[in-house]
Amino acid sequence: LMDQTENPELKSQEIIKAAKLILNEMDEDINISIMLCEPDTIKELNSKYRDKDKPTDVLSFIYGTNGFFNDEESFFGEIIICPEIARRQYEEYGGTFNSEIKRLLVHGVLHILGYDHEISGKEENRMNEKQEMLLQKLEDVNLC
Repeated sequence: LMDQTENPELKSQEIIKAAKLILNEMDEDINISIMLCEPDTIKELNSKYRDKDKPTDVLSFIYGTNGFFNDEESFFGEIIICPEIARRQYEEYGGTFNSEIKRLLVHGVLHILGYDHEISGKEENRMNEKQEMLLQKLEDVNLC
C-alpha cells in the first residue's frame, strides 16, 4: 500500500488485510497494489486513462492476465483510492468514512476481477450483489 495522502485516520495494515479478505472470499490468489492519493493525482489519472477531466473516487488498472489467458502468475492489479473524494461522498450520501473506503476497496477489486457495472444493467446488478455480499463480510473491519 502506498499512501500519498499521509492521512492519519486510515490504517494501512487494516486496508491490506481487508483486501486479502476480499480476495480470499472471491477465491482469488492475485497480486494487487493499493494507492491512496489526493484529488489532483486521481484527476490526472482519470483524465489520462478514461478521458474524464475530473477527480473520481476509485480507479482500477489490470496489468497482465487474470486467468482468461495462460499465465495466471503474471496477473497484477492496481487500485487507486482518493480518500478526500470518499469523505465528500459519505458526507453527501450518508454512511461513514470507514464504510465508504471499504466500498471503494471492494469496488476496485471487483473491477480488477472482471466485473463492470458500465457494460449493462445486468452486469451492474451482478456487480452490486457481489459488492454487497463482500461488504457484509467486512462489516466489523475498521479501516480508520
